Amino acid sequence: MLQVFQKHKELIRRPTVSKELQSERETLLARLLDYSKGLRSDFEGRCHGAPGENTGPLVGRNLPEVVNRIVWVRQLIHKVEDSIRIFEALLADLSAFRSSLRFCDDLLEVLRAYEHEQEQFEDWPREILSGLADPKSGISLQASNRVMDLDHVDGRLKIQYSDRLVALLREVRQLSALGFAVPAKIQQAANTADKFYRQAVVLKQVAHFYNTIDQQMIPSQRPMMLGLALAFEQVIKSPRSHAKESGGKLQITWDNPRELE
Repeated sequence: MLQVFQKHKELIRRPTVSKELQSERETLLARLLDYSKGLRSDFEGRCHGAPGENTGPLVGRNLPEVVNRIVWVRQLIHKVEDSIRIFEALLADLSAFRSSLRFCDDLLEVLRAYEHEQEQFEDWPREILSGLADPKSGISLQASNRVMDLDHVDGRLKIQYSDRLVALLREVRQLSALGFAVPAKIQQAANTADKFYRQAVVLKQVAHFYNTIDQQMIPSQRPMMLGLALAFEQVIKSPRSHAKESGGKLQITWDNPRELE
């Protein structure tokens, strides 16, 4: 019904047509009001929960929590605004118009207050800035930090580029795209991480293969693969740039993406 009314909006606004469709327009108003009440009920049931939980905002694909809440409430706002536009364009002469419009206006006010609260996102920069000050947080990446560790004890290769750092990149990009000002220190950290992102993804794949090569090789491949593995290990151990020994581990630090290639 709604699609039909929207498609023929200009025709339905004519007095004679509007009068003939009085009953249908009252039905539409009732349905829009029920729809708006459903939006309010859904909002009140989810606004205090964490995204992804049954009692939390619906989760968008690859959206961090701080971004998800903003996107979710903005979608609700757009839906209520659409209802208000239909009320005002096609249903303004109906007896239940004013009370229905008042309900939507009140809901819109509640949603915008929640949106404003989420847009402050004070907890997010506080958490990130605290993490940047903590070398163990996984998001404190400097150009001169070590890129990988080769542990001589268990022989495993570990890439020092955390999943949290990947999430930070996504958060900064999406918040910037939404028009929010990201603190300069966090933006700088994201820029540094972005320089090394592509290489870090490749290195993680290589490290996984290196760490599991003994499980993947069939006996007939071992002579051929052994030479390649030794050659790769030599590249890792090569004392180029700022490689150094520390606590039984070979630490390799590279200062620019070109050397990572």
